[in-house]
Amino acid sequence: MKKLLLIMAIIFAASLSYIGCTEGPTELAFRNSDLSDGPINDIVWVKDNIEWSKTGGYVENEVTPSQEVDSLTSSVDCTVDAGLGFVAATVTFPVTGTNSLSLDEGTGYIFTLEATPVK
Repeated sequence: MKKLLLIMAIIFAASLSYIGCTEGPTELAFRNSDLSDGPINDIVWVKDNIEWSKTGGYVENEVTPSQEVDSLTSSVDCTVDAGLGFVAATVTFPVTGTNSLSLDEGTGYIFTLEATPVK
């Protein structure tokens, strides 16, 4: 009986450690803030060089498709169309006050992004 309990305890402990190693992918999407100066495009998760782009860009409050990222911290670059075509933008995330994000592994995110033309 003691051996059976020991074996069951080992199996239980092994299953717990397996559960901890099966985190899902970390997925990321962006919402264009209504405070941006226009549509945003060419959004790049710099550390992994992952890009979100579409013809005409993403208008106010539009959400990009989610993409899987490997790096859990990165800065983000993008372009913005303030009426004269897409130009390099200063990116700010209201939740951080910067152009960088830190993510938790295995979680899905949608972050609101504010973009203004670089001056």
